[in-house]
Amino acid sequence: MRYDEELCQVMAENIENAKHYGLEEVLLQTQEEAAELIQAISKYHRAAGHGAPVKLTEEEARQQILEELADVTVMVEQLRYFLDFRKDEPGFREIYKHKIRRTTERRQNANRG
Repeated sequence: MRYDEELCQVMAENIENAKHYGLEEVLLQTQEEAAELIQAISKYHRAAGHGAPVKLTEEEARQQILEELADVTVMVEQLRYFLDFRKDEPGFREIYKHKIRRTTERRQNANRG
């Protein structure tokens, strides 16, 4: 099976999982996974020598972020299914571009000042 075929199959499985559990459960699980990602980011920051020390190496903390990022991505895809948000939706594209351009502008302004 080619990578793109496998990816399509896994994405379809993810939607079937979403249908099985329903919107209410997906909303709750997405909150939990987002919170776990926040914790993993905090641990990575601390493992990298910022703030209170943790009992993780920087690489272990990085791996935790990878795990939690995958969990959040799964849940975001399920949310997009239930709320009918598509990446090609004009509203999404415009908001996405606006967010990136705003950050770019802030960065450029900070470099000037």
